[in-house]
Amino acid sequence: MREEREIKICSRHRDKEETPLIWTFAFNGAEYWCPYCGVNEGMLGAGENVEWTQELQDRHDKYKKESKNFLHARSAIVCSSITINGENRTFDSLPSQTQSYYRNMANSWKYKK
Repeated sequence: MREEREIKICSRHRDKEETPLIWTFAFNGAEYWCPYCGVNEGMLGAGENVEWTQELQDRHDKYKKESKNFLHARSAIVCSSITINGENRTFDSLPSQTQSYYRNMANSWKYKK
C-alpha cells in the first residue's frame, strides 16, 4: 500500500510560486507563515494541502534555513518570556539595545511579493 504524503502550501499566490508554509510560533494567533508573501494563519484552515514533492520539500527547507534568524527574532518579540543567560524575562524588560537587535533582525526579512 502506497503512503500518501502531503505538504501545506500558501493558497494566496499559487499562480506565482507554490510556497510551502512554515510552522512557527513567531506570530500571535498563527502557527503557519508564508515566507513569500508574509501571510500568517492559524493551524485550522491555513493554506492548501497538496501532494508532497521533493521540489516542494527542498523549497520548504531552503526558506526555513533562510528565515531562521527572522523567525527567531519574531518569536522573541511576541513570546510571553524569553530565557537569556538562564533568566526568564519579558521582551519589554530586556535592555533597549537587545530589543533593537531583535526588531532590526525581524525587520530585515524581504518578501518576494
